[in-house]
Amino acid sequence: MTQDATKTRCGDRIVGFSVLLENRVGGLLDLVRTLDAAGIHVLGHSMQNVGEFSVVRFVPDDPESLRRVLADSGLTFAESGLIVVEISGPPNLKGVLAAVLQAECNIDYTFPLLTRHSGKFLLALHTEEEEYAAAALNVAGYRVVARSDICR
Repeated sequence: MTQDATKTRCGDRIVGFSVLLENRVGGLLDLVRTLDAAGIHVLGHSMQNVGEFSVVRFVPDDPESLRRVLADSGLTFAESGLIVVEISGPPNLKGVLAAVLQAECNIDYTFPLLTRHSGKFLLALHTEEEEYAAAALNVAGYRVVARSDICR
């Protein structure tokens, strides 16, 4: 493909953050309070307990500020590109998954966003083959949301 399918005329790809957080009571709330104090809004998140630690995945409205806050706090984190797609409701999940399968892309993880766009639900997907999965979603009639649609 000559053009990155995860880019639209409205902006570029959405960056997700995976943060390794000590698994303790109130740890997630402390982190969210820190983000709130920095003016960073969490647009979507998921959390998975992996023993003594949890992996918290975030889609922030201000990735640059989140990167700075996480670095300043000394937390271990990684960034990855995400595909965020509009769906009209739960019945469309099957179609989204089928479109990604059509592109022969494996989905590593998904989670819903806490915000809507154009009155539709938003679903974040991570796959190693972002470009192909996004193109397949577009061909199947799903709108891949750009960073400028949901981020500052």
